Amino acid sequence: MSELGEDEKPRSAEAQEALPDAEADENVVEITEDLADRALARLKSQATLPEVAVDPRQVAATLKRVQSRVLWTATVLFTASAAIGLFVITGAGLKDWYMHVGMYIVIFSFFVIYLKAHLAKQRLVRPFYAAITVAMQLFFAGILHDLVAAREVLEGGATVTRTALPWLDAAAALMVLSAVALTLHWIALKGRKKRRNKVSLEEST
Repeated sequence: MSELGEDEKPRSAEAQEALPDAEADENVVEITEDLADRALARLKSQATLPEVAVDPRQVAATLKRVQSRVLWTATVLFTASAAIGLFVITGAGLKDWYMHVGMYIVIFSFFVIYLKAHLAKQRLVRPFYAAITVAMQLFFAGILHDLVAAREVLEGGATVTRTALPWLDAAAALMVLSAVALTLHWIALKGRKKRRNKVSLEEST
């Protein structure tokens, strides 16, 4: 019994010594979280951040104002890509289907922000949102294409072979075409601006 008691004393002493370290770690975490919250609050107060999540009613109102056939083409192509992609993903029973839903929503949200910038004739921010939207579309199209081939997946603790999903290539192609249409619209606006500047310069001279 005495040997057991002697063994327990060092262990209890070590445990007591470890308590201050654990408390110190918790304090560091709390301080870090507090600083992060303050920094985020300050950023929000000093900068006007765009709302990525869009209201369906605002989307409908924005689309009604769009008169460009190129933009309508880009919208229809994106919608078709989303319909096919989500149908295939949910039908295949992929565990990360919700990530695809979220990606489509984020991309479409930035697409709508570009539409709003175009309708409001915000020439400075319009190229920025166009570049972000196109980049995300091309990136996500690459992800969809990568999921086409059959591969081994883990289901219920066992490794099974998932069948190929060739229709995801169709969704990826439609996404790329939507990005191309958006890029063409952006380029056309840029060319139209140059022509107007040239005409105004000739008239002034």
